[in-house]
Amino acid sequence: MNDPSSFFSGEITSAANERLRGWARLLEGRHRRRQGRFLVEGAEVLARAVEAGVELETLLVSADTPPAEVAARAVSLGAGEVVRLRPGLLGKVSVRQHPPELVGVARTPAREGERALPREGLLLVADHLEKPGNLGALARTARAVGAAGLVLSDPLVDPENPAVLHASRGHICALPVWEGPAEEIRDRLRGDGYRVVAADPEGAASYTEASWQPPLAVVLGEEHRGLGAAWRGAGIERVRIPMAGGVDSLNVSVSGALLLYEYARHCGFPACR
Repeated sequence: MNDPSSFFSGEITSAANERLRGWARLLEGRHRRRQGRFLVEGAEVLARAVEAGVELETLLVSADTPPAEVAARAVSLGAGEVVRLRPGLLGKVSVRQHPPELVGVARTPAREGERALPREGLLLVADHLEKPGNLGALARTARAVGAAGLVLSDPLVDPENPAVLHASRGHICALPVWEGPAEEIRDRLRGDGYRVVAADPEGAASYTEASWQPPLAVVLGEEHRGLGAAWRGAGIERVRIPMAGGVDSLNVSVSGALLLYEYARHCGFPACR
């Protein structure tokens, strides 16, 4: 690597730069959908995203990062181009209080759409979740127990939200993702032979008493809203998590971890065998 600076495609020194402003718009979901691109923050998340098959178009780096280090990163990540930003400008394309030294601009992967659901294993269904941190944490736990995929029911936040990516540490990129209206998702799961277990404070039985045999879908709703109506009807096994001391709810990522690991306790960890 004789001339590391040859990896740079250009340098941006002003917050008014049009390319920078276009990338900054990707912090908003409507612009991610419109452009078909999203931002990936930090070396760890970038590495996991690329490993999962995400196509990295542009790597944005702070101008004070040593060129040799940038060149090595660009090679390992397969970035199409590398653009240096004046120190301080990375904050324009980051949701973090302290922006990382690397931010990638990547192409949004295709959703699974009508592709058949896997015929075995575990699916995590996130119903009407609105907090990116919760979705990211759940995706990370789903990967930890070897889940076959993530299903977004009436979604309010997309998997490419930078805060989702950060909370999942990039693991969400390796999960197949389906999404759609709750009723359609529910009917599709039933049609494909899935048993459905949903976390509900009003559930008749404790989650430890549920039948955890796959193929299984575990449904979790936002803490303050609970499950949507589609997940409260016949054919849904609603289970509660016992709580003492006047506590009536847990954060959805905590509830999800309890249920997903209960599944793994009964059925094993496929990825660890």
